[in-house]
Amino acid sequence: MIFLMRLLFGLVGSVMGGAALLSFAYFYEEPGNMKIIAPLGIVVVGILLLIVIDKLTPKKD
Repeated sequence: MIFLMRLLFGLVGSVMGGAALLSFAYFYEEPGNMKIIAPLGIVVVGILLLIVIDKLTPKKD
């Protein structure tokens, strides 16, 4: 159950991070760079959130 919650939060957070970086790239870069920045943003933010959630949740799996 805790593992599923961690997975869900990680997926939601990575999508939100990708959307935030997509809007950042839209305002501050040329639109052609969004194809590179958005997937990288999703991966990086997802990994960071999974690490943070892993540290915060108790190890009772």
